[in-house]
Amino acid sequence: MRTLLNFVGGVGVEKHRGAGDDRTVAAVTPGGYAGPDLRGSDKRHGWQTRLMEAHDVLRPMTDADVPRVLQLNADHVQLLSPMDDGHLARLRGWAARADVIQCDGETAGFVLVFGPGTDYDSENYLWFTERFGDRFDYLDRIVIDARFRRRGLASAVYDAVEAAAAARGRLVLEVNLDPPNEPSLAFHRRRGFEEVGQLGPAGHRVSLMARSSPPKAGDGA
Repeated sequence: MRTLLNFVGGVGVEKHRGAGDDRTVAAVTPGGYAGPDLRGSDKRHGWQTRLMEAHDVLRPMTDADVPRVLQLNADHVQLLSPMDDGHLARLRGWAARADVIQCDGETAGFVLVFGPGTDYDSENYLWFTERFGDRFDYLDRIVIDARFRRRGLASAVYDAVEAAAAARGRLVLEVNLDPPNEPSLAFHRRRGFEEVGQLGPAGHRVSLMARSSPPKAGDGA
């Protein structure tokens, strides 16, 4: 599986592919840059930026959310792999966390996290399984619609999934390394993620990253 992270049109997308695997991970930061800007306000919309709390932002995905989640995926299908309701149902069945992201009463995005011991067969997930056994949570997919930029949503979601991963010792993910996505690498390093390995051939290589709970220098060895 490979990962490509693009910051295009206000959306940053990590795109995962591999043999027999069309799963996509979209890691989105508001406004198409590495992390939310919480200073001032968005004059175009009149939104006052503020820190968002996870309990205000996240709730479990239900069947009623499926059309909106599929639409969010379809809206950025040029960056994401196509996903139908059957594929989403399988992902939800495997996921330790399948949440929608809420803002102003709307579904602004969604997030999927996988714990150890599932049937999820992505190459990166299997690498982390071999490395960490049952001591990790894998952040597979986070998508936030560009209309909800500068709201602190990305930080709130990361706060929640990092806190949940503490019980297993670390949150893991991958970011495109060749070609490099410097904004995403910088964003994750600022949050305490460290490289624990690399995977993929030249031109499609990813940095496998982990954030220990609390961060430990040994995870970057």
